[in-house]
Parts: sequence; C-alpha cells; structure tokens
Amino acid sequence: MEAPAAYPELTVRENLEVVARLRRMPGHVGDVVDVIDRLALTPYADRRARTLSMGNPQRLTLAKALIGRPDLLILDEPVNGLDPDQVCEIISSHRRLSGFSRRSQE
Repeated sequence: MEAPAAYPELTVRENLEVVARLRRMPGHVGDVVDVIDRLALTPYADRRARTLSMGNPQRLTLAKALIGRPDLLILDEPVNGLDPDQVCEIISSHRRLSGFSRRSQE
C-alpha cells in the first residue's frame, strides 16, 4: 500500500507552505489557511505529518493538490486503504470541495 507523500517532520501547515513556495505562489499564506479550513485540518495544522492518523494523511495529500486552486484535479483511488468511516469522511470532503476551484472564486 502506498502512503500519502508528506514531509513527516514538518507540520501540516509547514507541508502546505512548502508546496506553495515550490509552486512560487506569492502571498500563499491565505491559500494555506483556506485549504486547511476547507479540509477540516485546523485541529491538526500544527501537528507533525508523521503523527496524523485515520484519514488525515489523505486529507493532507488532497490539501497539497488544492494549493493554487487547480481548474481540474484527477484523483486516483483517493480512498484506498481507508476504513468505511474514513471513506465517508473523504467523500464528504470531496463534495464540499466541488466548488473549490479558481472559477468559483472569481
């Protein structure tokens, strides 16, 4: 089973900030805060990625994909390896995010 990619010693917030910097996003702090909020990662924002459990590593991976508000996001088995409760949680997150695109923010 593949594990979601993250820097294990960095916090959720730091992982997202690294992605934003690598994508050369000026003023990325607002985007990081927004994606943390939209994916219900606020209680985990200052936790190291290696300490995340349940569906949170999957949510962090999705949050990293959403930094920069892509027009299109293709997910390959986003619920692989999750238990039924976690699957429901991830599906709910995806439904909430259906309007989280560059076009919906204009």
